[in-house]
Amino acid sequence: MCSSDLSDFHAYGSQNVAALGGPDDWVYRSTYRHTDNSHSAVAGLDARPGHGFTLGGSVTYNFSGTSGFGHNQTIYTLPPDSVLSYDGTGDGYSHWDNTILSLHAERTGPGGGKLGVAADWIDYANNRPTHVAGSFVDAHGEAVATTTDSLFSPAQLGFSTTAIRVGVGKIDYSKPLGDRLRFEAGVKGTYTASSSSSGIES
Repeated sequence: MCSSDLSDFHAYGSQNVAALGGPDDWVYRSTYRHTDNSHSAVAGLDARPGHGFTLGGSVTYNFSGTSGFGHNQTIYTLPPDSVLSYDGTGDGYSHWDNTILSLHAERTGPGGGKLGVAADWIDYANNRPTHVAGSFVDAHGEAVATTTDSLFSPAQLGFSTTAIRVGVGKIDYSKPLGDRLRFEAGVKGTYTASSSSSGIES
């Protein structure tokens, strides 16, 4: 499944920014195109390889992605007649990958005892890089001194990654002990690990 949309935003106002030398009037325009894309796939199997024995499993994979491209333009007017302009573009995407694996097996013995084994595994990953490039110049096309400030940096690179892994396993055993009693026992274990990192370079 894929979808896309486009937004166009206009604004104007006044503010006092020390980095620009004081009060100023500004006119701002921003356009942004956003695209979503997602896919899923599922596969499973159940079998009876022998009398009283069942075996099965399934795999589910899901991909979900979003990407965007933005264009920002701002014109600053400072008294008495200084004009500064910023023109910048930004693009990036965010991808989610999700995999789920499930396995199960059960064996029934001649005395009615049942032994069951099951395991599940979830693997989740997200990757979200961004890139911003821009120019901040005066009316003559010369770079403004504040370009060295991170606020008006000519280029910025951002990154963000996340990984989550979860595993669950269990073993169950049950057996009838006469008409009114049943013996049951089991053990279950879980595993969880996660990591993430993010940053901006300019």
